[in-house]
Amino acid sequence: MTDGFALDMHKYKYQATKIVITLMDNLIGNGYCLHVDNWYTSYEICKVLLDHNTDCIGTLRINRKQLPQDIKNAKIKTGDTLVRFDTKTNIMCTKWKDKKDVHMLSTCVQNDTVVVNRAGKEKNIPLVIHEYNKNMGGVDRSDQMLTTYEFERKRVKKWYKKIFMHLISVSAFNANIINNKISPNMTSLQFRESIIKESIVKYHESVEKKRSRTRVLPSPLRLVERHFVDAIPATEKNIKPCRRYVPKI
Repeated sequence: MTDGFALDMHKYKYQATKIVITLMDNLIGNGYCLHVDNWYTSYEICKVLLDHNTDCIGTLRINRKQLPQDIKNAKIKTGDTLVRFDTKTNIMCTKWKDKKDVHMLSTCVQNDTVVVNRAGKEKNIPLVIHEYNKNMGGVDRSDQMLTTYEFERKRVKKWYKKIFMHLISVSAFNANIINNKISPNMTSLQFRESIIKESIVKYHESVEKKRSRTRVLPSPLRLVERHFVDAIPATEKNIKPCRRYVPKI
């Protein structure tokens, strides 16, 4: 499973196919298999990637061009699968019924099934669905973490400030992934808090040095006269109280 590390990013200023090719610039043609969500998946992008020795798996929107009509209009039961394979393009289109219809395009996974365990029950699902879920887990985790601690939408109206804040969020997420590979695991929140505390110590010392070179500075391990979030103890009436800001002495 991928860890969600962001290799590159671009603003949405091109059509979907051009965005994918631009982001894959240094990887295309090396035999990789790209996993994409339904915003980008289309027959066009699959053909372009195949022409450059790159495979593709992705969820497909039902309104995409070239989607076979029998796939689009077919009514299938929960757990059933309908597959169409285009021999000219080597693109496989799959329709699978879970809680709702799921449409997939693939250029590298065969029409096969795999047994998975869901809520303690064994279930047969298409191999293409299994491969997509396995390899898109890191992307979903990245989106979830960035949304959980999102601050670029809070009190920020200028678009360029939003982009700057988002870049900071992505950088922090990437840094946490690298940190977890070389040291004991930290949650995303713990890692962000550690960065904030270290930054306060560093830049607080820098300001104090400019004011007075002879002044004795506090130990960098202690944060004096700073304000931090402190948890309010739970009570019978309020099991999950909000947090408050209190000075640390």
